[in-house]
Amino acid sequence: MDDPVMLITDVGRSYERAALAAQLGVNARLDPATGVVHAEPLRYVLNRNLKENIDEWRTSPDALGLHTAGPTAADVRSLLARLLTLKTDAVTEVALALATLADGNADNQVLIATAGAIPPLVGLVKNGMHGAKEAAALALRNLAVNADNAVSIAAAGAIPPLVELAQNGTDDAK
Repeated sequence: MDDPVMLITDVGRSYERAALAAQLGVNARLDPATGVVHAEPLRYVLNRNLKENIDEWRTSPDALGLHTAGPTAADVRSLLARLLTLKTDAVTEVALALATLADGNADNQVLIATAGAIPPLVGLVKNGMHGAKEAAALALRNLAVNADNAVSIAAAGAIPPLVELAQNGTDDAK
C-alpha cells in the first residue's frame, strides 16, 4: 500500500487511494466493504498514521532485506543496485535507508563507502527530485562523519550541489 486513505463514514478500514477512487468512480455512494449505499457520495481522507508506519517500515532492515545482525557488504551492494535502478519514491527510500545505516555507526559508514555508495549519492544530490536529493544529502552527511569518507565525498564533487541544495532547496533541505 502506497497511499492509504479511509472513508470518512468508516472506522478501522483503510484503502489504497487509487483503488478506492476507482470504486467510487463506479458508484460514489456504495461502501466497498459493507455494500451499504449512502445518501451522499462517500468522501475519504489520508490515513496519516498508516502512511507514516508504511514509510517507516519501508526503510526498516526487514523490508530492505538486510540481515538483522547488521548489514553485510552484499546488503549494501543490493541497496546500491536498487538506488541506481528504481523510480524516484523508491530511490528516496533507499537513500534514507543508507542514511539510517550510516547514522552513528562507524562500521556501517566504512562499509557503505567502500561498497561504492558515495558517487551514486552525489549523483542523486545533483540530479534527483527534491525528496531524493534531501535523502542523499542526509546519507552523505552521515557518511562524512568518517574523515576518509568526507575526503571521498568532496573528491566526488558533492560540495557544489550540496551548497546549491542548502541555498535553494526546500525548507527541509536547508
